[in-house]
Amino acid sequence: MLSNFFISEGVAFTEMTTREYRLASEVDSTSKFKYSRKLAWRLSSRGLAVAVLNQGESVFVNDSPGLEPKEIVDGISFNLSTTPRKANCREWPQLFKEMLHGAFKSRCQELGYVFDLRKHACTEKTPVKVDILEYYRGFSFDVEVFPDGRAGIWVDPKIVWRQPVANLLKRFGYPSNHEQILDYLKGRWVSCFSVAPGVGSYNGQVSDVIFQSIGDYHLPNGTTVYDYLNGSPNWQRWFRSRGITLSKDDGPVLQIKVKGKSEPLSFPPYLVEVLIDLGDELLDQAQKLKIDYGPEQRVKETLQLATRLFSEPLSVGGTNVRINTGLFDWMKKENQVYGKPYLLSSPQLVFGGDNRSPPSNWGPNIKYCLSSFGPITHKEVVGVQCVCPPGYENKVKVFFQELNRVAAAFHLARFELLEPLNIVELTNPTGYALSIKRMNAVPEAVTLTVIPKLSPKTYFYAKKALGDKSISSQMITTDFIEAAQGAKANPNFDKYVLPRIQVMAVQMYDKSLKKGESIWHLAKPAGNMDEKKKTYFMGFDVSRNPENHKESAAYAAVCDNLGRVLHRKTLGSHRGELVSSEELKQWFFDAASDAYLETEKTTGAKVDEIILFKDGRIHHTELPGYRQGAEEAKKELEEHKIMSEKSNIRIVSVVKSGPYRVYGTPQQQFMISEVAIARDNKHAILVTARTRKGSPAALRLNIDFEITPDMDVLQLSQIFNELRYLDWSSIYAQPKTILPLHIVQNLAKLNKEDITVPYIPR
Repeated sequence: MLSNFFISEGVAFTEMTTREYRLASEVDSTSKFKYSRKLAWRLSSRGLAVAVLNQGESVFVNDSPGLEPKEIVDGISFNLSTTPRKANCREWPQLFKEMLHGAFKSRCQELGYVFDLRKHACTEKTPVKVDILEYYRGFSFDVEVFPDGRAGIWVDPKIVWRQPVANLLKRFGYPSNHEQILDYLKGRWVSCFSVAPGVGSYNGQVSDVIFQSIGDYHLPNGTTVYDYLNGSPNWQRWFRSRGITLSKDDGPVLQIKVKGKSEPLSFPPYLVEVLIDLGDELLDQAQKLKIDYGPEQRVKETLQLATRLFSEPLSVGGTNVRINTGLFDWMKKENQVYGKPYLLSSPQLVFGGDNRSPPSNWGPNIKYCLSSFGPITHKEVVGVQCVCPPGYENKVKVFFQELNRVAAAFHLARFELLEPLNIVELTNPTGYALSIKRMNAVPEAVTLTVIPKLSPKTYFYAKKALGDKSISSQMITTDFIEAAQGAKANPNFDKYVLPRIQVMAVQMYDKSLKKGESIWHLAKPAGNMDEKKKTYFMGFDVSRNPENHKESAAYAAVCDNLGRVLHRKTLGSHRGELVSSEELKQWFFDAASDAYLETEKTTGAKVDEIILFKDGRIHHTELPGYRQGAEEAKKELEEHKIMSEKSNIRIVSVVKSGPYRVYGTPQQQFMISEVAIARDNKHAILVTARTRKGSPAALRLNIDFEITPDMDVLQLSQIFNELRYLDWSSIYAQPKTILPLHIVQNLAKLNKEDITVPYIPR
């Protein structure tokens, strides 16, 4: 197994010489990092490697000529140590890491890259412009330093796409088409330019678009946007450097909700770039120009990039660190001190009639098993109501013919289209909402809602109205209804359309199921856990609505080790992911008690373990709250005899972002899947998605806390791998992540819009 990990060679990086700037006066604890980081930015802009440590008290810097004995930042003084300081790698691993990070940053800037400290990414300074699109070649990275003095840098090339809002407005025909512009931009993540020292740009979400000129729109302080920008020397320099002439007639004004600001900020369009989703069908050029790295191409680009970055040693604290420019081989014995590689096995699944999926080198063939055995929970008929625009009545009926052919092949229920169809006369968002509110809901039925293409607002209006009436729903676009008129009408029907109908048939059947029912589940407990143990898996995620400042936290529980969903809940929170220990205690208590009550009358078995999968990294400042919440919940559950003294609660973070790649051998064209690299007993890198056209990024599992530390990360990796096979989308490709996280991501996304979901939204 190979990785895009480039590690130091030769002399061990065990000791370095630094100087230390230390705060000369008392500063409140919340401001220490602010001043220290400003000093660090100032020093790094001079090409020096810098590290901020000791809770912001100290700023370490390379020992070099020309260091000032005193630095003043916003009136706060830092004094330089009188003598150099030698630091040992084992004692100061974070210092070594940050200093190496600073040296690498300087190298990137020398080579002409723009360095994004928050995203751990670099992009070329000069964009390549194509039509209305801008894209930049760049790469993401991460730095590691090991106790033995070796250092490594992960490097992954990528294309960074940017869509200037001013160009986007031209495409939409501004100043016309206000509704279409608002519909597209509202809720989009954007990058906003800034002239604040050391910032450059920051990300936010569009909360509104005000269709006024910057000369007419007034800020809260009474000045117009135009007067504010025109009166700022920093902004004037920024505009001149880009050849922009400010005009009072420019518009509209974008309201951007930025983290840390209580009120949205106001920007003209040329200060904002939409962060492009390459799957967005509006941007057809993006699809034509997208560079899709297959494994061989990605490895080739990665090696070329490494040669450019590491052709010369990095100077860190008086030590020259030479980085090897070859891919890192985890299979070499000497490299396994940094991580041991393992192959993960695919699970066996149970289908209708207690039939097991046959063994396969590529995992269970779910399509074949459904065609042979059908689902575990059998139904004869599923009633389907339909909401659609005028003129689609007959097309919907043809679609149902195709849908039922698939349902029959998979031994699913027959989908019965209920008459009359609900026709939406005014096909705008409010028209859909009103039509659904007037509809008489049929118990146990699923509602198929046909909406116009590229209308996210219609989707949310319709979905909310359906949720308010506790109706299970499936959304579909008019384009897909058109495409699904059969093989005679569409020559690409079998290749592109039929697979989507097959997935939709399974998805609609899944939405008709009740708590505890399933189409398939695992044949034995995930990760080969003890069959007698009652273990419940939880997923946790957060989603935000920038318009109403609402943040929604969701969790779901998967029961009895086999992946059958027991229940899920959605909880509102106004603190985002910084949840309190009291909230965590309540969630653990609810998950365990609800699961226990499901089986109390039949088995009375106590809950042995809860494993929480948190989507995203858990910061070290959050860990005390997770620890306290878990311990207090365990104590309370013991008091109610729901858990025993030996029961356990385990907290695992799942980090999907990052530059980590794992490849097979050149003889395999570098393709690989279902592997784990155990870095130690608590951390692992996994590749779960199969390598097909592209090259899947790895994810990281971190065991952040456990009451009883009795599980190795390798077993956890196997549990994670097996739980991926439970989602309805698995009939074609197993998802990268697991069912509990799929559920909570969908729940949080809908809940932030105040949408109630009356089914488990897999």
